[in-house]
Amino acid sequence: MRFYTQFGLTLSCLSVGLQAQTSDVATNAVTGASPLVATNQAVRPLSLPEAIQMAIEQNYTIAIARYEPAISQYRLSGSYSYYEPTLNFSATHNYNESEASLFAGGAITIPGTKATTDRFGSSLTGVAPWGLSYELSGNSTRTFGSRGATTFDEYASDAGISLRQPLLKDFWINQNRLSIQLAKKDLKISEYELLFQVMQIVNQVQEAYYNLIAAQDLVKARQVALDLARRLVQENRQRVRVGTMAPLDEKQAESQAAQSEADLIQAQANVIVNENILKNLITDNFESMYAVGIQPTDKLIAVPQGLDLQDSWLKGLALRPDFNQLKMQLERQGLIVKYDFNQLFPSLDLVGSYGRKGSDVLGVGTDASFSGSLADLRDETAPRYSYGAVLSMPLTLRAERNRYKADKAVLKQRELQVKRVHQDIMVNIQTAVKTAQADYQSVQATRAAREYAQVALDAEQKKYDNGKSTPFVLLRLQRDLTDARAAEISALARYNIDLSNLAFQEGTILDKNRVSIQFK
Repeated sequence: MRFYTQFGLTLSCLSVGLQAQTSDVATNAVTGASPLVATNQAVRPLSLPEAIQMAIEQNYTIAIARYEPAISQYRLSGSYSYYEPTLNFSATHNYNESEASLFAGGAITIPGTKATTDRFGSSLTGVAPWGLSYELSGNSTRTFGSRGATTFDEYASDAGISLRQPLLKDFWINQNRLSIQLAKKDLKISEYELLFQVMQIVNQVQEAYYNLIAAQDLVKARQVALDLARRLVQENRQRVRVGTMAPLDEKQAESQAAQSEADLIQAQANVIVNENILKNLITDNFESMYAVGIQPTDKLIAVPQGLDLQDSWLKGLALRPDFNQLKMQLERQGLIVKYDFNQLFPSLDLVGSYGRKGSDVLGVGTDASFSGSLADLRDETAPRYSYGAVLSMPLTLRAERNRYKADKAVLKQRELQVKRVHQDIMVNIQTAVKTAQADYQSVQATRAAREYAQVALDAEQKKYDNGKSTPFVLLRLQRDLTDARAAEISALARYNIDLSNLAFQEGTILDKNRVSIQFK
């Protein structure tokens, strides 16, 4: 509807701009002056495949939609960072000093201390695809100082692994795994959306191309009608001069010529409108093309098609990217419902850890070092391990239950949307098939009508030349022939547009135009 509205408004504006010449129409018709047409305009021959290729490369709608799959791919790649392990390093230096303390009236003295601690640690944390979280850690600590008059120097090392595996909540899916799966669906949805946008533009290009051919053919038909009207004006004028015709008959011919020229001017304006519609679809630089006339190299012909409704239905339901996109959105919503259901379970996790400790302390005649504590780790002098289970059960799951119910309702809604579009596709395809069949018959009928109108006019022209007919009858037959030509042109354009629309409804329009869209 928006296309036709824009068409009508633009045509009205052009008509208003041409009103200044209407006062000279009768004069031009009589004198043979040509309508106001640019004669020095550059012309670019253009075939339909070239127009489609230009649209795919330069159309703004396609260019904008082309970014969506790339954006979705970046988001999917980024979501996999959830599985990337994190490496941590730390180094700390602490100093602590305390004064001596007296207890029991001074009978007990706790000496003051001075302690310096240097700690170095590292860890590797991450999550496995099945939800297992792990942490590998290791650290070394040196503590030295004095307690009263006694000095100390201690080295300690520790290394271990900790594991946590969900068994109920977050077991088969969790928030991060959900994000990855949703991102995969979003990538496919964006690809289907781009395909659908390309299909729409190709269909619009074909429609605009056929409409432009029809508009230019109509200009030729209007020009022929104007030439016939002008010739009749000259003949009638000569007959009035010799007294064989009444002046009133001459005015009738002049009126017809003026109307024919007005129709021609309107047809020429319509060519400009259709040119601009096509240019807007095939270029991203209208400034470079606005002054260039487009001359389609293809012709409007009616090629009979063996249309099979059942086959068209199968193609539409299998190939339509908008339908596949909707089904993918249904699958996406199913993943959300699956996640919501898993969140209704209590959290039951298996936990476990294993590690080793080592130490080296300053002794009499010996020096302590990190190597001594590391040797204890190697020899498993002080192993440690733990295992168990952690159960967490909320007293109420009000938020989770209502979220689950809401998303299930959305899933049911999406299922109905799929069924509705399924039916719409079948209805639209059947309508497109029947319309194409009817318009093909209309082409045959309008062609016959035009041929009969031509024969009738030729016969009446001979009678008129022999003085056995009147200008009124001849003018009427000329109008009938022009109307028949216009009807045939319109029927041919409609039939070709019908075939394009049927291919669009089937989802085969890209294949039929040898357009291939590849995704990396």
